[in-house]
Amino acid sequence: MRFGDIDIGWKGVTILNKEARKIENLKTTIVERQLQRVNADIGKWRNAIRSAESVQVPNRTELMRVYQEVILDNHLSSLISSRLNKMLAHKFILVDDNGDEDEDATKILQKSWFIKWLTFSFESKLYGYSFMQFNDLEDFVFKTVCLIPREYIEPSMKVIKTEPFALSGVRFDEEPINNWTFFVGDEDLGILNKIAPVAVWKKNALGAWAEFIELFGIPPRIGRTNVRDEKLRSNMVDMLSNMGRMAWGVFDKDDEIELVETKGTGDPYKVFDMLVERANSEMSKNITGGTMTADDGSSRSQSEVHERGFDTIVRSDLRWIEALFNEEFGPWLIENHDFPFEGLTLKADMTERLDLTDQMDITKVLLEHYEIPEDWINDRFGIPVVKKTEEVNPSNFFFESLRSEISAQYKSFKMEHSDDHILSDSAEEALYRDIFSGVVTINSLPTNLYDATHTRVNDHVIEGFGGDVDDFPTGSEKRKMIRDLKNNVFRFSGGKTFHNVREMQSHLKDADGNFRPFKEFRNEAKKVFDEFNVHHLQAELNTARSQAESAENWLNFQDQKDVFPLLTYRTQQDGRVRNEHQALEGITAHIDSTFWANNFTPNGYNCRCFEEQQTSSVRETPLNKLNDVMMREFEEVDPVFRMNSGKDRVVFSMKHPYFLAPKGFKEKRDDNFGLPIP
Repeated sequence: MRFGDIDIGWKGVTILNKEARKIENLKTTIVERQLQRVNADIGKWRNAIRSAESVQVPNRTELMRVYQEVILDNHLSSLISSRLNKMLAHKFILVDDNGDEDEDATKILQKSWFIKWLTFSFESKLYGYSFMQFNDLEDFVFKTVCLIPREYIEPSMKVIKTEPFALSGVRFDEEPINNWTFFVGDEDLGILNKIAPVAVWKKNALGAWAEFIELFGIPPRIGRTNVRDEKLRSNMVDMLSNMGRMAWGVFDKDDEIELVETKGTGDPYKVFDMLVERANSEMSKNITGGTMTADDGSSRSQSEVHERGFDTIVRSDLRWIEALFNEEFGPWLIENHDFPFEGLTLKADMTERLDLTDQMDITKVLLEHYEIPEDWINDRFGIPVVKKTEEVNPSNFFFESLRSEISAQYKSFKMEHSDDHILSDSAEEALYRDIFSGVVTINSLPTNLYDATHTRVNDHVIEGFGGDVDDFPTGSEKRKMIRDLKNNVFRFSGGKTFHNVREMQSHLKDADGNFRPFKEFRNEAKKVFDEFNVHHLQAELNTARSQAESAENWLNFQDQKDVFPLLTYRTQQDGRVRNEHQALEGITAHIDSTFWANNFTPNGYNCRCFEEQQTSSVRETPLNKLNDVMMREFEEVDPVFRMNSGKDRVVFSMKHPYFLAPKGFKEKRDDNFGLPIP
């Protein structure tokens, strides 16, 4: 066995690197021996437990011998395979602090070495522990991952023994061995310890059943002759021995033989069969949590209950794997082999898997309200489909849900009094009439409203950033940044114009579906117009200025990070500070930390927080140790503001509801709804 620069083999220990010799000088050698199989019985199992649990000289070799026999049981091996395969069937991904998948990092795990690690880790639940050796790393791929025979490992002493019954060995939790090996488990004897006596009883029952069949399953042949006549007796023996496999005997004419059957125990078949079934059910309970996931159930409802219990156990296995990787294996890969997993977390896809019939029923319901990609339907059901083109009803389900989302978006904004009008009175009145007459629709948007919106918002962007495109040198980072910010505003204004008209258009009919008179429609449309272009607009102008200022700060911080590599989150420290912002107060992180991707100010409407530059002498906040209360406060921050305008180069996050579009309009949205971008 090789551990980095140390090779432990048949001929002893070889130090492959002179530097490694300075680190560790091992003089022991593992003498690999065949683990002898034993005819397991209850006595051997109990003795094996006593040996494994010994305080002075713990040794699990005999217990591993018992397990080696137990695992041969067909029913048990099937249960274990089912549970392992259910776990391996799930997709494992690596995600950042925002829950977004890091596809490049995830691809590293989509190799056979990771499957072996999952398998050996799962087996530690059965045997109590697993000790793995990793070799030949190239491009973040281990060419070999093998399991060190468990009889050579003593978990309680943390040693690799030279022979199964050796009293001492080499510690595996020290360098350089722990650089290339990974241990999973504790002093627990594993699930197989609970199953071993049941498996032994089952094996004995099957043996006794086979013996019973041999004695009573096939009627014996009895030949009667004069046994004193050697010739007659010899002829009878030859004849009976050549007639088949059943038992036979030769007796004198006057001899009698009686086959005695057991009484009081009922049908012998039921005695043996029920014992075997009971043993199987006990195994099933330990492995899958039920008895009907491997065998036929008495009813579908009962089987479904057992299946749900099994799924719960599998989900528990997945949670355990996540914790094991995130707390131990991931850090081991980073520390010892420089895997690019820093700041990433392993997540298992625990999405419920439905059969095709259930999926089809759910899909039918969803298709009534949502757009589902044609390719997904083709791949899932094998049914070629082509998307229908249809006019969008501005009062459909999508808009109904979006209406409340937009309202909630601006609910927290406290508006000051404003007499500002984005359109003149005559232009506003003309807009209402054009919508009422059908000249303006969500398919034919008013350019004057769009132009007025992006002009006002971009004026505040220029003010906050400190200049327009032509105010900065050609090719400069600031010139590129202000151009990107303004481009984002054009698209934001296009989406806002679309949703503004859509909301006004939805009031053409009353609750009963009848067209309203113009005066009644105008009153309802006026409410919508003022909501979008007074209250919402003031929040947007406020945000545009602060996000643009933030983007300029980000560029300045980047230019100065050689001197000030750290940033500290600061609040105004007064009674107006929000709880979720107060939770961020004082957190210090490197400017390139992923923390600033989501928590760079502003973090809400009218946010007054800011970042303070720091030198490298200031202590960074250990972000991975933030308590649960603080993390919950982070989650309270509006998702629209969980961004960094300088890093993302946008004023308004793509999570803003104005960037959403209904079925049939996504292509138009990508084309800014046909509205021009200067």
